[in-house]
Amino acid sequence: MLKVSATRSKDKALTIGSFALEKKAVNVIILDMQKVSSFCSYFVVSGANSSKQTRAIADHIEEALSKDRVRPHHIEGRE
Repeated sequence: MLKVSATRSKDKALTIGSFALEKKAVNVIILDMQKVSSFCSYFVVSGANSSKQTRAIADHIEEALSKDRVRPHHIEGRE
């Protein structure tokens, strides 16, 4: 299993948070999960004012990450 350095993981989480803010996400929080989880280092949470905005944020993050060939493990906001 490939281990990603904490610094790289943190940078990725901060980048994802920035992508969310580009689409006017609200209450963006980056949680450091390293001491409580064995499957993720950081968890990015954000809110939106409507379901349409939620989908736009999720789509923007996925599209921006795909340019660097990065696939997020999971994105909420698709339903």
